Amino acid sequence: MGTDLARSKGRRRAATREQVLTSAETGFLERGFHGASVEWLASRAGYTTGAIYSSFRDKAGLFLAVLERRHQAQIELWRAAAAADDAEHAVVALVKGQIEDPMYLRWFIAYHEFLASSMRDPELRSTLRTQFRHFSHEFEVAMQPLASSSSLPAKEFAELVRAASNGLALFEVIEQTDDRADLMTALLARLTG
Repeated sequence: MGTDLARSKGRRRAATREQVLTSAETGFLERGFHGASVEWLASRAGYTTGAIYSSFRDKAGLFLAVLERRHQAQIELWRAAAAADDAEHAVVALVKGQIEDPMYLRWFIAYHEFLASSMRDPELRSTLRTQFRHFSHEFEVAMQPLASSSSLPAKEFAELVRAASNGLALFEVIEQTDDRADLMTALLARLTG
């Protein structure tokens, strides 16, 4: 009986954590990292701040958990694009879709807001660096099918594609133009040509 109760409690806790993460993701999209207080995030998820603090150390910990979830989703998209029959076209379509998606761009802004503030906190910066390195490795593995047609090592290829993708998103946030995806087409043609 005690084991069933513990399992039930564990499932409820996991479900609460998942609901908080989902709500926090849209909350950070709506208000950014600094604009979204823990109280507001808890309220919009239908929980108390205690529910957040029982699963996450603080707002930064919650943001990092949301970031990890988003990174995993991004890796799957990039992996599918790089493995497509026409990988160059699929990667360009993915980048174009991202830089034309207002929600992706809002997340891009929230992420960079968090990134800038985390650089002032050595512990948070270290955690973020570890997460960034993990994502970089996963991205490199995801890009392997496309990178194999390049003269560059896979790591350099992946870093250039990722830097270009982030740069194009930054241009889009600032200039709000729709003509940047052609730059990714040109870059991939040069990298794989």
